[in-house]
Amino acid sequence: MNGLDIVINNAGIANERNWDLMININIKALIQGTFMAIDLMGKHKGGKGGVVINIASMAAFGAYGKVPVYAATKHAVIGFTRGIALNYETTGVAIKAMCPGATDTSIISNIEYSEWINQEETSSFAAKIPRQRREIVGKEIMRLIEEATNGAIWLTSLETSTISLNIPDFTTWGTPV
Repeated sequence: MNGLDIVINNAGIANERNWDLMININIKALIQGTFMAIDLMGKHKGGKGGVVINIASMAAFGAYGKVPVYAATKHAVIGFTRGIALNYETTGVAIKAMCPGATDTSIISNIEYSEWINQEETSSFAAKIPRQRREIVGKEIMRLIEEATNGAIWLTSLETSTISLNIPDFTTWGTPV
């Protein structure tokens, strides 16, 4: 193998009944994948650098009572991506995140809700959510790889064109903790 240039961490589930498994897949596996990519591509280890794309979700930016643990895992992806990206000078590996809105995949129709949620009612609602095509998300991920700076967080959905999200850096406010 002549090296690795790009890693896309895209594994994820939405299972509120087995939230421990969801945390392991949506957060722990993504962190492990990112660390493995940095080990293989990092300039600090003799690599040539590269790009890691972490797939989050627009759910990272809302309060979702029907899928609170799922939303929390996607919040975690954003926080991890922003933090690990600060090591670019050492590693040469750019870390970026894509937050797709509802997309034509099986994740929405296969959500396992907690027992206190009316599964039938919620599944009926979820079936009516308009979804963007996977190909659109794929094209936007290619743009993210090629055009965005290290630490970029992009959102894409059926309702809007892809936007770059600028999250304030609160570490520059007041006294550090």
